[in-house]
This record gives sequence, C-alpha cells and structure tokens, in this order.
Amino acid sequence: MKKIFTSLVIMLFALFQFNAQEWLVYDMDVLPEDTGDPFDWSSLADNSPGPEYYHYIMADQANSDNNLLRFGHPGTSKTMYRWQMGAVPQDTSVTVLLRMKGDDVDFDRLCDINIRNGKWREEIQISYSDGLVEIKNTDAGSVAIKEGTVPGTIHGWHLYRIVLEVDTISVYIDENSDPVTKGSCGRSDSQTYVKIGDGTGDEVGSIIDWIMVDTSGAYAPGEGAAIPDSLGTNTEANIILITDDDNDDEQVAFLENQGFDVTKFYPDNNLSETGQDTIDMLNAADLVIIGRSPSSSDFRDSADRVAWNALTAPVLMNAQYIARSSRLNWFNSTDAYHANEWPPLAYGVVSDPADPIFANVTLMDGDSLGWCYPAHDFIGVDSATNGTILASYDVRNPLVARFAANVEFYDGSVDMPAGPRTYFGFGNDKLGINY
Repeated sequence: MKKIFTSLVIMLFALFQFNAQEWLVYDMDVLPEDTGDPFDWSSLADNSPGPEYYHYIMADQANSDNNLLRFGHPGTSKTMYRWQMGAVPQDTSVTVLLRMKGDDVDFDRLCDINIRNGKWREEIQISYSDGLVEIKNTDAGSVAIKEGTVPGTIHGWHLYRIVLEVDTISVYIDENSDPVTKGSCGRSDSQTYVKIGDGTGDEVGSIIDWIMVDTSGAYAPGEGAAIPDSLGTNTEANIILITDDDNDDEQVAFLENQGFDVTKFYPDNNLSETGQDTIDMLNAADLVIIGRSPSSSDFRDSADRVAWNALTAPVLMNAQYIARSSRLNWFNSTDAYHANEWPPLAYGVVSDPADPIFANVTLMDGDSLGWCYPAHDFIGVDSATNGTILASYDVRNPLVARFAANVEFYDGSVDMPAGPRTYFGFGNDKLGINY
C-alpha cells in the first residue's frame, strides 16, 4: 500500500509539474542562429534564402530597452526559422503566441507558421492583401481550407495566438476570445516542431517583437500561463479621424503606414444631437483627430462646442479655423488666416527642444526648424493661453500646443477639455487643397 501511495504522489507531482509549464520565450535580442537551448531557433528549414534575403535585429523606436527582428524574402527564396520540440507525446497540444506587425514593403505575406505535433501538421499564412489569415494545405496546391481577417491595419502591432489541438488549428488575434479562423487540413506527420518564415518562395517579410511556445496544452486567450510582464503586448492604436470627405486621406494613409488603425467618421448631425453610442465610440478611441477638411461652421453651435470639449479621449486638432474662440474656443482668437504665398518657408521656433516630439529632428541653432511651405494657414493669438505652446511661427502663431484636461483653455474661456488636447494645425484650403 505504501508503494502504491508513493507512486500516486510521484505521478501527481509529475502531472502538476507538466501542467504548470511556463512559456518558452524568444524575445528577439539576438538573431535566430544565435539562440540556444532550451528555445533554440537556429535550425533552418527550407534553407535556400537567396541573395536578396535579409534579417537583422533592430531597435524598437517605441521602447529603447527592446529589440525587434526584421526579416524579408523579396525574391523567390524561402527560409523558415524552426524550433524542434524534441521528444513529446503524439498529438501534443501546442500554443504559439507572437507579437508581430506588417512591414512597409510590397510583399505577399507577413509570414507562414507551421506546427507539427508528432501526428498532424497544420499551417497558416498571413497576407498583406486584405489581412487574410488562411489555414493552408500546401500539399494540395496551397488550397485555403479556412480563412479569416486581421482586424484593423495589417501594418499595426497584433498578438497572434495559434493553437493546435490534435489536428485542429485555431487563430486568435489580439487576445479576442473568438478565433478569426479555425479548421483542419488533416495531414499526418510524425515530426515535432514549430517553424515561422517563408515556406513557399513567395515574397514574405515582417517585424517580430517576440514569440512564445507552450507545449503543455491548447490554450485560448485567458487560459494557460499569463504573458510575462516583461513583454510588450500593445497592439495598434485606434484612431478616429473626423473628416467629411477624402481630402484628409493622405493623412489616413500616412498613419496607417505607421501601423495605426484609422477609422474615418463624421457625425450626421451636430455632435450634441447624436446618441450616447456615438459619444461612447469616440471616447473609446486611443486618439480622435479633427482633420483639416471639415467646415468650421459645423463646430460653431454652443451645445456642439460643449459636446466636443467634453470628450474624454485625447483629441488632436488640425484645423486652425475650428480652434478659434467662435468655434471650439481653444484659443482666445478669431484671427485664423490664409498665408497663400508668404513666407517661402515658415520657421517654427521650439520652446523646449528636449520635448520628446522633437527627438527625431535636427534643430537649427538649437531651437528652430523649417516648418511649412506656402500655401499654409495660421491662427494668430495675441493673448495668454493656459496651454503649453511647443512651437510657434513669428511669435504669435502657435504651431503645436498642448492643453491639460480640466483646465480652462485660457483664463475666462469657461470651456475646458475633459481629456488631453493637442493643437497641430496645418494645411490651406484657399488655393486648392494643400494638406
């Protein structure tokens, strides 16, 4: 009886140890070929990279303490980074989680991910075109068995969770509880590994922050081990751009290329007359941008002014005319004006060169930089503001200004923002559309 009890204790302990397994993490501080046990990605599959293939470690511009892996296969080459699981039971359940974004390239796909669990093999492909996520049978002419789509922009950061349970693969994005696609190709295979990269010879490339694997189970979001606190999990920012036509589309394209998820929106009526669902939608955004294109007359109603200023989401203002005291009342001025031909180059004088927004520009004489060419618009402000003017042209024309929440825009304005505000005015709509 004692031997049976001892055996049960050992079995339960071993089972507990197995179920308590933590993630294996590759954080992209080194190239795949420089990794080692217990999470060794130095083994290459389909190792025919070709002369145009590249991969390198790059600094994360959003976090100086973090590194990223950038890889690309511009030609017909193919290479996949592979982690060998080793001796694991057949039908091992596998959970793969990675943080990845699309690169600013004209490629076919971000990556292919192939998982083999000792009995079955499944593969997904993530495409730039329409953000397709496809479960592919590459042995049958690369036929898509199931497909879904990446929410938001493919160029933004996303968390991709790929779960293989027996022969069924599920793909979750940004830890949403519902998979974007789920299915099975039903292909048998005795090998045990995870590989990622280009498995077909198409043009494939992306930027990866980290990848983790757990072979102790098939875990949907919210199940299994938590994501380590040391890893970044932010996905792309959700921006709503307030515009009523396509004149702000160049800004939309710029933001999307930087990895942001941008939605264009314009209320059918004054904001004060819309329902709470519209207010909730705007407040749920990471940033609301009032574009350059809207007519300022749509913002002059007093109740509407209160509604816009009551948004708790951060708001960035591009329109000089909407910032006037007769509109949303950010400045004690009605003097927004066109500078159609002069100056040939407006110089912005920076009040605080150490501010982070100037970190990636070279200032002339330590405090100025060429700001804009004509045609341009400005707003002249001759009285004090409670905001912080970060850059100005010709003393009286703010170019960038920040306003703190719950503080009057200027003494006596009465109006105050319910969330952080930034004025960043640009463009001119007098001589055609110049923004």
